[in-house]
Amino acid sequence: LPANNGAGTIVDGEVKGFAGEQLPGSPKFSSSATLNYIHEVAADYLLTMSLNHTYRSHVPMGLSASDGSNTLGNSSAFGLWNASASVSHGAWTALLRATNLLDKRAVLAPPDRIGYLGNLTDDYEINRPRDVGLTLNYHFR
Repeated sequence: LPANNGAGTIVDGEVKGFAGEQLPGSPKFSSSATLNYIHEVAADYLLTMSLNHTYRSHVPMGLSASDGSNTLGNSSAFGLWNASASVSHGAWTALLRATNLLDKRAVLAPPDRIGYLGNLTDDYEINRPRDVGLTLNYHFR
């Protein structure tokens, strides 16, 4: 490796990964499950409902130091619920959807320097709040 890449000095052996160590930015466990229900409520009227849950375990923000510590911290583990319902009739579809249905807050990235510069660096990246929307679609044939 070059001694200097313009952004700083690279020191061989400064950052080490250990066998079985979780990779930075990658959850150890994640899952997703979706239930769909489709029903014809009247002639040419189709109701489609969907309920989805996603889960992600905590995520380390960096590799451990040589002493095994992680000074960059971890994100939160969290699960989110999403739901939608649509009614289709001919070329028309009306869709009502909600993401993060329970308005769960989770830390995606904690600050790397808590309390630094009079707490100016205490910025947490969190997930998006609940979002509800209604969409009307027309399919041109």
